[in-house]
Amino acid sequence: RTPDGRYCCQCGGVGGACMICDLTACTHISKDPSSENITAPDPLQVYAETRPSDWLTMPTPADNEIYLLFHIPDGASSLLAFSVSCTGNYVVELGTVSDGNFVQLSSTTVQSGKTYEAELFADDYGNITTTGKRQVMIKISGTAISQWIPKTHSKKKRPSNFAQWNIVEVACKLSNGNKFQVGNNSGNTALRYIQYFSWYGENKLTSMSNMFSNCKSLMSILSLTTQNVTRCDSCFNGCSSLIAIPQLNTSSITNMSNMFNGCRSIACIPEMDTTNVTNMSQTFLGCYSLVKIPTMNTQNVTNMSKMFSDCFSDSSLFALSFSRRKNPSFKIDQFPKIAREKAVSSFEGTKI
Repeated sequence: RTPDGRYCCQCGGVGGACMICDLTACTHISKDPSSENITAPDPLQVYAETRPSDWLTMPTPADNEIYLLFHIPDGASSLLAFSVSCTGNYVVELGTVSDGNFVQLSSTTVQSGKTYEAELFADDYGNITTTGKRQVMIKISGTAISQWIPKTHSKKKRPSNFAQWNIVEVACKLSNGNKFQVGNNSGNTALRYIQYFSWYGENKLTSMSNMFSNCKSLMSILSLTTQNVTRCDSCFNGCSSLIAIPQLNTSSITNMSNMFNGCRSIACIPEMDTTNVTNMSQTFLGCYSLVKIPTMNTQNVTNMSKMFSDCFSDSSLFALSFSRRKNPSFKIDQFPKIAREKAVSSFEGTKI
């Protein structure tokens, strides 16, 4: 814990002294975890308080535009490769930002579905950060963009991964978009350095399976429309730095298995409609810092295996609504020891 009693967001206060947490995120956890007034952190507030002031400002995307903030270690070069699906061709522009507006330095046109790849050299760009990174703002545009997917660069076939693509922030607006894959169930194929993500406006997403999985630096998702999504399994799996997500429309989702598995920094989540969910196995497994979840309707859930396993917080407040008819039997030892007494009182009519 921190000196004033809050939980370390990176290690949950377990395993002795924390070697990886600078306690930045801990300011967003209530000092009184037992309080009924705990609310989920505001993603915009987290963004404002944690985003480095010397990063380039993200331009506001118009429809069918994507902005990627890319960092290059000073004196070095970095590889980048991705594909975009759209109507016709898509355009990739490299540049900077002035007074909030994108300034183009170079431009490339690529056929839809084909891979764009580049090796970006630090000496070609300015805006050096205090951590020694040069910055490039990348603008992608096209007609009816439906997908953005990171790809393997031809110069980096072994190992075949793109975990080290230095994309630190994404902002997009894709009304025809149905996939934006920044995460993956393999750590070698997830964007390791992305910290902030925003998808503005409507979209055509139906599945968020592994969408952010293993994005270990991701802290805040500012905007994301999910009204058509039916699957969220492993969506935030392994996002160990995640603090805040926006209010998500989860009314159509049926699968939430592993949704927050390994989210060691998250203390509270917004309200979620879980009426149609059937699978919540390992949903909060390893959420060391979790202190409260909203009331959840679990009347149709048939799998709760390890739902709260390894939630070490001694102040977790669980409130779930159960149906006597549909809910399965399950073991109370999936709950944290201190929370078991509270959990039992919430599971009336369920065989524990």
